[in-house]
Amino acid sequence: MIQLLRHGRTVATFFDRLGSRENDMTDALAYALSRSPVFLRYLVSDLGYEIITNPHTVFPEAPDDTSWGPHYCVKLGPPIVPARDVPSGPRVPRNTKVWCIIDTLLTAPTISDALSQTEKRESKPGRS
Repeated sequence: MIQLLRHGRTVATFFDRLGSRENDMTDALAYALSRSPVFLRYLVSDLGYEIITNPHTVFPEAPDDTSWGPHYCVKLGPPIVPARDVPSGPRVPRNTKVWCIIDTLLTAPTISDALSQTEKRESKPGRS
């Protein structure tokens, strides 16, 4: 079996190849979609989309700018919301920004716990 490495560490899944930072994952997905019309069609046909030339028609807070060329606006569905309030906890002082893996935020009792779980997952061998 072939072993895939990234910076000398084993890549266990496709998602490990993308990394764990939200901007990196978004950039990788945008790059793939911009280079693969078939992948783009598959994704937007499954989710639904609208072709727009003015972002203000979809996002009222955006400038009313008709100079855009055609852009896909993908409909993602309902927002993901925790079933209960998630307090910050002792590791996250007021007005502090932290990055957590989304499922930890939905299942951990506090944001501090979600942060600890995220750090634990990211430090496992084979993760990048």
